[in-house]
Amino acid sequence: EVEAYNEHWVPYYLLCTPCYLNYSIIAKTETIADDSRYILEVLKQHGIGQSQAAKDTLTRIHQTGKKSASTTSRDFYSQLNKEQVKGLYDKYEIDMVMYDYVIEPYLSLLLTLFHLSMLQNSHC
Repeated sequence: EVEAYNEHWVPYYLLCTPCYLNYSIIAKTETIADDSRYILEVLKQHGIGQSQAAKDTLTRIHQTGKKSASTTSRDFYSQLNKEQVKGLYDKYEIDMVMYDYVIEPYLSLLLTLFHLSMLQNSHC
């Protein structure tokens, strides 16, 4: 079923076949600033220099608009219920495992948002 999705929603393992390549570094948007610094250090160790503009671009924190990746994720996940989050995990389970993601933080976020909602509603 997921193979028929728009290319932006297809699980990553179906698009790039990461198992066929021998990656030495895998970066994530959530840790892109640290990952970028590490990548620059590895390049430097191999004698590959970067212009200051390239370094600034590579070390810029990933943002959607003016929000951080974690804020954007929180905004999106706040619109889902527990079953929808579990459904997403099920569809993207191979990606989640490959890139060392776990479902618990997303479920914890739902619980936190639920408690905040209950507190706000109790004050009305």
